[in-house]
Amino acid sequence: MEVLPNQCLNESMANDDTRSSLRALLLEKSVRTGEFTLASGKTSDLYIDCRVTAMDPHGANLIGKLGWETVKQEIAARGLAPVNSPSPQEKPPTSTLTAASLPWIPTVPT
Repeated sequence: MEVLPNQCLNESMANDDTRSSLRALLLEKSVRTGEFTLASGKTSDLYIDCRVTAMDPHGANLIGKLGWETVKQEIAARGLAPVNSPSPQEKPPTSTLTAASLPWIPTVPT
């Protein structure tokens, strides 16, 4: 799989925008301040529940895009070629990766 320099630059800029959007969504939906009693019984003035963002359609899409970009970078770094995508029946983060990867999965003639 050959990655062209311009493609890397465009993906990097898109990733920066995606990361910024995800950061803003996490702050909006998942970060809470106040007094919280944790499962351990200790208290905290900060509570972060990323599940709220991950289960939000927009959040899941952003996580999927960033996750798939990470997978593609690892595939390229190892010199591997993708064979198949994860099954949508897997856990939600895997499903978001699958959804984001669909435009990138090469069509294999049958």
